[in-house]
Amino acid sequence: MTIFIGYVALSLSIGFLVGASNSPVVGAFITAFFGLVGTIIGAQYLFERKHSETKGLNHIGAGLILVSLGLVSGALIGEGYRNDWGSSPKKILPWANSEPPSITAEALDWIATSEKLQALGYSYKDINAIYQIRVTEREMLEKTLDMEASSGVDEYSRTTIYESGTPFNSLLSIQETGKKSSRGPASVQ
Repeated sequence: MTIFIGYVALSLSIGFLVGASNSPVVGAFITAFFGLVGTIIGAQYLFERKHSETKGLNHIGAGLILVSLGLVSGALIGEGYRNDWGSSPKKILPWANSEPPSITAEALDWIATSEKLQALGYSYKDINAIYQIRVTEREMLEKTLDMEASSGVDEYSRTTIYESGTPFNSLLSIQETGKKSSRGPASVQ
């Protein structure tokens, strides 16, 4: 009975490492290792077959079933661990508690800006505070635009509320220092 518990524990551990690893080298090594162990056990079985034919078959068959089930289970658990169990953080729009952008280009730009800021480690609270600055800025630009329109400034010289040629997200660096790796503990980065 102890040998079967050992089979399950070993195969779950190795399956977890294979599943948690993002490296094909680990999978190839494990496959080669179990192929070698299987060959040794099979050769030993053939040499000892004369002594106890049915008892040996039952033990080897049960052991292989337990190892196979353990490897598959461990690989699935390891893959779930590597992929954070399929959970992704809930996406919150920067304007969730305030006035949304007035044009689609600015809304999409703020979504991209929010994603970049999150990758840089900023919280939703921080991003919302930055967006509130934009709301205040937009209100001031709308007042300026109204004053320019009433004072006779031509349409092409007036202040723009959002310059689509220079989106906000283009001002942010792509250096994602706070980004979490999706690789497991058995992987080398």
